[in-house]
Order: sequence, then C-alpha cells, then structure tokens
Amino acid sequence: MVSHLQRWIEAVARSAILWGLAASGVFYALLHAGLLGRAFLPRYCAGHPVAYLETTMFFVALASLVLKSIDLFNQSLSLGESPLGNARETEPAEVAQAMLRRLDRLPPRRAREYYIQRLRAALDYVAVRGSADGLDDELKYLADLEVARVHASYGLFRVVLWAIPILGFLGTVIGITMALNGVDLQAPDQSMVHVLTGLGLKFDTTALALTLSMILMFAHFLVDRNETALLERVDNQVGRELGTLFPYGPSFDGQTAAVRRMAEAVIRSAEQLVERQTELWQEAMEAANERWTRLAEEASVSLQTALADSLQSHARELAAAEQAFAEKSRQQWAALQQTLSAGFEALTAAQEALARRVEVLDRATDATTQVARLEETLNRNLAALAGANHFEETVMSLAAAIHLLTARLTETPVASVVQLESPRPVKQAA
Repeated sequence: MVSHLQRWIEAVARSAILWGLAASGVFYALLHAGLLGRAFLPRYCAGHPVAYLETTMFFVALASLVLKSIDLFNQSLSLGESPLGNARETEPAEVAQAMLRRLDRLPPRRAREYYIQRLRAALDYVAVRGSADGLDDELKYLADLEVARVHASYGLFRVVLWAIPILGFLGTVIGITMALNGVDLQAPDQSMVHVLTGLGLKFDTTALALTLSMILMFAHFLVDRNETALLERVDNQVGRELGTLFPYGPSFDGQTAAVRRMAEAVIRSAEQLVERQTELWQEAMEAANERWTRLAEEASVSLQTALADSLQSHARELAAAEQAFAEKSRQQWAALQQTLSAGFEALTAAQEALARRVEVLDRATDATTQVARLEETLNRNLAALAGANHFEETVMSLAAAIHLLTARLTETPVASVVQLESPRPVKQAA
C-alpha cells in the first residue's frame, strides 16, 4: 500500500499539467490582485478568453521544461556515482548478472536515469548472449534509441508549442469577425471609426501567442542542449565502465565477431535442439509410461473383474455341486440304509431259516438215530424170526414199524426227504 501511494505521489509530482495549472492559477491571482501591473499584462493576458487559454498552456509547457531541467540536473549530479564495482567473476555472463543484481538494489528514483537505464540494457545484452561480442554496436544502437526516446518525451511540449500560435490566430480571427459584424451600414463612417479603433486590440492574442512561443523555444533550446550534453556524458561513461568490465568485448574485428556470433548461435541452436529433443523424449516416455500404467490398470481391473466373475461362477457351481453331492449322498445313504435294513432283514430271515433247518436237521438226526435203532431192532427181530421161523409175524411187526416211522416223519415241517440207507443188505433179512 505504501509503495502504491509513493508511486502515485511521485507521478503527481512529475505531472507537468498539474504544475502548469497551479502556476497559471497563481499568475492570474497575482494579476487580478494588481501585483503584476494594471495595464500591460492585463491587456495581453486577460483581455480575451483565448488569452487565458494561451497563458495556461504556456505555463503547462514551461512546467514540463522546468521538470525536465530539474531531472537533468539531478542526473548530472548522480552520474559520478557508479553502482558498478570490481567484478569477481570471469565469465561475461556471470559478470553481467552480478552487475544487474547490483542495479536492482538501487533506489527507485535512480532507475529512471539515462545512465542506469543504459547500463541495464547493455548488461542485459551481455547476460542474454553470454558474451560481450558486439557490445560496441549495441551501445551505439542504445544511444540512438535513447535519442529517439528523448525526442518523444517532448511530445506534450511540441503539441503546446504548436497550439499556442494557432490559438492566437484564432482569437484574432474571432475578434475581427465580431468587429465586422458590428458595422452599421446606415452610419458607415461612425461604425468604421469604431471598428478601426478597436481592431488593434484584436491582434493582442496573436502577439501574445508569438511572444510565448518564442520564450518556449528559447527555453527548449537550453534544456535540449543540457540533455544532449548529459547523453554524451552517459555514452562516454557507460562505454568506459563496460570497457573495463569487458575489455575484449568492443575490440573484436567485425568479421571475427560475426563468425563468433554465428558459431554461438549454432551452438545455442544445437543446445536448444538437444534440450527440445530431450523434452520430447521425456514427454514420449512419460506418455508411454502413463499409457502402460493405464493399460496395466485397465488389465488389472479386467483381470480382477474376470477373476471375481470366475470365482463367483465357480463358487456357484461348487455350491450346486456340493448341494447335488449332498443330495446324492443323502439318497445313497438312504438307499444304503434301506439296503442294510433289507440285508439285516434278509440276514435275520436267513438266520431264522438256518435255525429252522438246524432244528430240522436235529430232528432228522434224531429220526435217523431212531431209524437206525429200529433197523437194528428189526435186524434183531429178523434174526430172531429167522431162527424161530415165525416169518408172518415178523412181516406184520415190520409193517407196524414202517407205519410208525411214516407217522413220525409226517410230523416234521421240512419238505425235504431223508433217504436212509440200510447198513445191511436185504438178503440178510431174507
């Protein structure tokens, strides 16, 4: 905030229009107070509205010259205070950059000096090019450019200097026109005497304009000569100081300097091409890296999605298979249970049948034992009968035994027929 206010105050302090209007106001205040006379200056400076405008513009132009003179005087006093010191660096570019840093530390009021501006422009040239080759030509170019800027700085003054005589002639023309319009054709003699008597006063604006223009021209001549002398001093001092900093810069031969500049330009172009190629390679590598990274991410996402889908599908299939296996296992277990139950039932039935058969066999064994006993008894009886010759009784006894044996065998539940072999041949019974 303080810097902006300070710059605004400095801009107002350097404003020629503001100081010209203030000086014009003071002049007319003194004039109307009668402190500057009562006849001559009031007639020419306050006798017509155009005269007020001419005088005001004169003071604006004069203020610009006064401000310019004060600035030139201050620059002349500061010209001996060189901001450059001894250079510790060896390369011209490093020296120039060091000197530019010193110039940056100067107060803002010195930044507008011709000397500081010329030094800054020359050091910028050396810092940018990296060498002091062609610095002599650059200084001449900067001097010509400074002359052009100085000429442009008098723009407001030249406009005012051109406008003041025009305003004087304009005031005269207006006065003559108004005087001629006041001619009375009915009394031409009296009106012409009146017109000719006041016509001399109508040229006062032209006389004032010419006088003020002459004063401004002389003042401009003095200021311009002082400024030209200052620029010459600036040229000499800048050339001398830069010649000390860069002793080989301005002394190169023209062709050698041109060849060296061309070589440096080729080197800079090659360096720029290499840097540009490196940047392009870096950009290509970064783009390829980004592309590979993006593709890898996309592939990873696709793989994760496919793997997740596959795992979900496999999980569903595994769940279905597990469910089917469980169902089939339940069915097989139920069938196995049924089979085992049927087997147990069949085994129980077989055990029961085997028990019944064992019982039948026991009975058959008993029956066989009884038959053997009967047969033995029969054989004894037959032997007895054979000895006693009681054959018919023996046959009857045998029939009764057979009937008895048949009745015993009929009581057993097994349908199997037990065949009994006689241990003795039938011929013995005979």
